[in-house]
Amino acid sequence: MKDLSIIVIIPFVLGFIIQIFGSDISIIFYCFGIFLGFELYAKNERYKELKITYTRSLKELLNFDDNSSYMVFEFSKDRLLLSSDFLCSWFYWSDFIEFKIIKSNLLLFEKDNSQNILVISKCELKEGEFEEILKFIGEKIN
Repeated sequence: MKDLSIIVIIPFVLGFIIQIFGSDISIIFYCFGIFLGFELYAKNERYKELKITYTRSLKELLNFDDNSSYMVFEFSKDRLLLSSDFLCSWFYWSDFIEFKIIKSNLLLFEKDNSQNILVISKCELKEGEFEEILKFIGEKIN
């Protein structure tokens, strides 16, 4: 912000020096300095607004109640259905190339997009369901 203030001061100083030497062109420098001053003020106000909005959004995310939103997994013979408050999508078993288990997490890798990995954690499921799902998926994938 201080660097931008210096940029606003420079046209005024140049205008003053030019006015001392008796030229009328100094008015252009004064007007340019005033214009830069308004732009600096507007930019500073936009920055403050965005910062306040960002801070509020961040606070809302941090205070987000985890119990209010959940993901439902439906395993059927031909596809996996995922649904939540904001999402509903499905994957056919033929869409997955392989699965891995890493640290009590089931990783499902898609064929078409190797960077798309669906992760289902053991802690998201009821006790005993994880093993049933692993057995089921082992039959569907491979």
